[in-house]
Amino acid sequence: MSKFAKIKNRPDQRKHETTSCLAEGVLSSNQNRKTPPKIPKSHLGEGGRIFRRGVSMLITNNRNEFLIINLQSFEDRFFAIPGGGIEKNESLIDAAYREIQEELGIRKSFLEFVGKCKKPNKFTFKVKKLNRNGIIYDGQERYFLGFKFTGSDREIKLQPEEVRKYKWVACKNLKNYLLFDSQLQSTLEKLLELFPNAYNEK
Repeated sequence: MSKFAKIKNRPDQRKHETTSCLAEGVLSSNQNRKTPPKIPKSHLGEGGRIFRRGVSMLITNNRNEFLIINLQSFEDRFFAIPGGGIEKNESLIDAAYREIQEELGIRKSFLEFVGKCKKPNKFTFKVKKLNRNGIIYDGQERYFLGFKFTGSDREIKLQPEEVRKYKWVACKNLKNYLLFDSQLQSTLEKLLELFPNAYNEK
């Protein structure tokens, strides 16, 4: 699972998006590596920049609320949608199911796949680049997938080392929890693409 940089002072969307989003802390570099790691072609962007591919999951329940999480690396009032990196030879949907299981303990049998957004969100890290297995990433490329949760909250078993708590929140109230730079706007755009009736409360 992704490890997040400690959030201090003014929040920055790009510091959190590798999670569950959103920015991962810089891991130890492999300076002694004799052979440079092979960079997957799918990770190469314009100008030779390298982007790490990840997934973000928009999960709704039968009350038309959406699941958000507060990570241990966040201050108490900051939340994000679940997500994480895509492993080698892993499909988007498999990465999404794995991350949901790891972060939330929700089994695949309690999830109905709704769809995938047409285009990913791509951004460049502002402050720190990400060192992952010897590859220095300039930014993230995030794919958004939607799911309907069909179980009860008894099925949710958080990974305590990473996730402090979760909330089900109506679409109109997400502005009170998605507080990182540009986080609310970018999330709502993807959410309404997959759930056009998201503002209809039940």
